Amino acid sequence: MFFFFVLLIHVSSLAQWIPSEQERKIICNNLYEVVEVLSADSLEGREAGTEGELKARNFIVRQFESIGIEPYFDGNNYFKEFEFASFNYVVRNSKISINKKDFFYKKNFNILSHYVENIKGKVVFVGNGLYLPDENINDYASFSEDELNAQIFLIDLSFPQEYNFINKNNFYSIIQDAIYAAINKGAKAIMLFHSKECLYGFVSNSYFLTGRANIPIIYIDNELRQAVASNIKHEIVFNIETIGISEIAYNVAGWINNNSETSIVIGGHYDHLGYGSPISRHIGSPEIHPGADDNASGIATMLELARFLKSSEAKKHNFIFVAFSAEEKGIIGSREFVNTQIPESENVIAMLNLDMVGRLDSTSRRINILSTNTSHLWDSLINITCNPLLSLNPSSADARGSDHLSFYMKNIPVLFFITGLHEDYHTPRDRIEYLNIMGMVDILNYVGNLVLHLNNISYLPFSESKDSPSNARSRTGGVTLGVIPDHTYEGNGMRIDKVMPERSAFKAGLETGDIVIGIGDYTVSSIYSYMDALSKFKKEQKTKIIFIRDDITKETIIEF
Repeated sequence: MFFFFVLLIHVSSLAQWIPSEQERKIICNNLYEVVEVLSADSLEGREAGTEGELKARNFIVRQFESIGIEPYFDGNNYFKEFEFASFNYVVRNSKISINKKDFFYKKNFNILSHYVENIKGKVVFVGNGLYLPDENINDYASFSEDELNAQIFLIDLSFPQEYNFINKNNFYSIIQDAIYAAINKGAKAIMLFHSKECLYGFVSNSYFLTGRANIPIIYIDNELRQAVASNIKHEIVFNIETIGISEIAYNVAGWINNNSETSIVIGGHYDHLGYGSPISRHIGSPEIHPGADDNASGIATMLELARFLKSSEAKKHNFIFVAFSAEEKGIIGSREFVNTQIPESENVIAMLNLDMVGRLDSTSRRINILSTNTSHLWDSLINITCNPLLSLNPSSADARGSDHLSFYMKNIPVLFFITGLHEDYHTPRDRIEYLNIMGMVDILNYVGNLVLHLNNISYLPFSESKDSPSNARSRTGGVTLGVIPDHTYEGNGMRIDKVMPERSAFKAGLETGDIVIGIGDYTVSSIYSYMDALSKFKKEQKTKIIFIRDDITKETIIEF
């Protein structure tokens, strides 16, 4: 309480940043221009290790130069490279052997899953491989469990014309359903093919949600399909060779050197998913993932903060501005930065992470400020930093999920600013036209004033989160409820922030604000136990959902 009183005395005379309407227009234009460049198709989704990443890197460097931000790295450099292990690449001489004849990767088949291994087995042809109770279709009805278990499923994607419920818009989703059905029926591997010309332009290297498959899923050409059909009783041998590829990515950093013994890091990641990746939520042919919100919005905001602080009177600390790469590969760039790219003598007292700040809801005006429990001073600082145009939603939700984790692991207090997940997250629909640029101006203004308050503090004591985070992200694949969880909720259970139309939760009658406390026989006490519970189920399974609505515990049945 005493410190809070002293803090109020310090900030009471501090000039707050209140941009004029003309300044707001200029800031809005600056933010838009940065997001427009970073999310442009010419950058091809800014995947780490690609030409698109290099274009983004060079653009951020030019922005630092134009603002007057000095290079941070040794040798007067704005960027520093690091190696990272890319997803396993399949060697071209990988092959499938049938009755002493070999068929080769890229020539005769493509691998659609991100899990490959050498296997042997016999094939069972399951027609179109569909199990759609609503359409009264079950291609597995004539098979026993023994006939299907641990076999290689052969599935024809040339669906009958009488299936008039299939169209160009849902074609890939129907294939996804067939893949899930095969997994649930015990497939050891899945071979997809077309017996006739595809009406909907199937692309042989399309993306599907195969994160929980843990089996090879391949698309085969007509030559390999005929060989399989002619040797249906013969064993098929998968000889898949993979090699780990090391790629180069770049962190980009500049700073305002106030010759202080302490520094504050303000950053966010600039890489995204390229044309797709194992963590994309996109189903279908490869498409550019622009990443306008994730995270061109954060980089644009960081650059404007650099512009503001360059002309401000905040001189107590140095300010380091970092655009991290390879965040989407597993928070690699920020980990490299704190482990190898920042001098041990650099006394970082705080890190502010801007990741997905572009979708401020125009009604709620809510900005989520996470990881407030990493210092006991954060709550006071957040509360005295006012912006009447925003609804602040501070939360002690732990430090997983983005680049602030790397700093947390070094006992540095962190804050994570995010407007929230949305249905376009990690899809090609994350585009600039859906951003609330004026909302970004308000968030920028708030964070800028928070930094001004930090200017009055010599250091922030670190507090360890009670939920010790790991270095890996918590992600689920496969089954979902079809909801966006409220990542800021600190009570018991998982509170639903949004219910997606026509998905499982919607059909089961769940609503925004419901708090899920049980899935089947599994207790849900947090978002992490919620994700763990989901991993126990398969698509098309039914189970009970226990939830709280208006302080009343209720129960419903859901089908995944």
